[in-house]
Amino acid sequence: MVNKKISSFFAILTIALFAVVTGTFLYVQAEKVDNNVTFSSSPETYKTSNLLKKEKNRQNVFLCQSQIFQGVSKIKVWQDQNKKENNNKNFPIKVKIKKEDISKLPMENVDEIVLVDADIHLKKSLMVSSEKKPIEITITGFARKCDGINLASIKYKEGIFGIE
Repeated sequence: MVNKKISSFFAILTIALFAVVTGTFLYVQAEKVDNNVTFSSSPETYKTSNLLKKEKNRQNVFLCQSQIFQGVSKIKVWQDQNKKENNNKNFPIKVKIKKEDISKLPMENVDEIVLVDADIHLKKSLMVSSEKKPIEITITGFARKCDGINLASIKYKEGIFGIE
């Protein structure tokens, strides 16, 4: 005859051991899935937060870099009717770009830009502009910030975008 105390001890030990092995297996499988998952959304790629934390710790740098381009491009633009009240001297102006001129910019899929250094005369011209009556401007600098905002400069100089 088997001692009841010994058999119940082995039963509890077996169940506990099974629970620990199963839990460890599931935990390891979940970690493998988290580190390999990426979600794609045009034009950027987003990764799971666990993977981003590991990349930040490994590289210890900011993951996104703004892009700056220099060059001359003549484009036709107009100011959106809803934004014309913001033509204050100190504020940049958001303008729409004529579809035919989008290809003249260094980045694709840009339908509006923020002019960071528009003078008062340009702002006045933009006040009377429209989609049917755009004005032609010459930009000498272009930047895309990490947050997706497209900046342009009429008279590019280093530091004008605040991201150099």
